[in-house]
Amino acid sequence: MELAAAVGDTCELLWVVDAHDPSLGSMSHLLPRLGKVIDSGTQSTEETADLLRRHAVDGVIAFTDSQLPIASAIADAL
Repeated sequence: MELAAAVGDTCELLWVVDAHDPSLGSMSHLLPRLGKVIDSGTQSTEETADLLRRHAVDGVIAFTDSQLPIASAIADAL
């Protein structure tokens, strides 16, 4: 929520998540209100990167240590 408030209208937030990951909890309902959600759990890293390319992504960030390898692979693919 803090990130969405901080960026305001300066950019579009895209959330890349595995929608089947139970650790998402209530975030799965909140994230669509804060930006577009892309489900990476059903596709390869390259397929996820292809979707992100359509949005002219300028950066990739992970919010938990467990997501760092995934974020790194997506950033590398981009």
